[in-house]
Amino acid sequence: MPGVLRPGMRRCRWCLSRGCACDGMIARCDGSVTATVHAVAAVVVAAVWLHQGLWCKVLARALAHDAIVATVPGVGAVHARCVTAAIGVAETVVAAAVVGGRAGRRLAIAQTALLIAMNAGGLLFARDRIAHVPWMFARNAAFVAAIWLSVRDPR
Repeated sequence: MPGVLRPGMRRCRWCLSRGCACDGMIARCDGSVTATVHAVAAVVVAAVWLHQGLWCKVLARALAHDAIVATVPGVGAVHARCVTAAIGVAETVVAAAVVGGRAGRRLAIAQTALLIAMNAGGLLFARDRIAHVPWMFARNAAFVAAIWLSVRDPR
């Protein structure tokens, strides 16, 4: 019977809010709506990590990142370029993991923690170099939402 949860069944939280034909039952989900939502979110998330990591940091197209990293104690201007590039490589690896179908709960937790750590470091050491802090929080809230929408298996 549609909508009745039998013992051992879980509700598909994505389908419930998007009107999937499975009526919220994971066991009957054909993935029509959920797969599209997860896939689009994963592409968006991977594109952000790739842009920020490869384009901005590894290829040094946004030197503001170097300036922010240089303010971290122990890094300084001498090592800022190398540290920024290393962060960019890590972000590029995250993008590859998301695109490669590794967008599980653990990866979403790692991405959220990475984002929080980078933003906390930026605010702690280089707040004066970050333009429009409220917009940064708004963009990151939307990004975290996309990260969690990309999770295919909520477990």
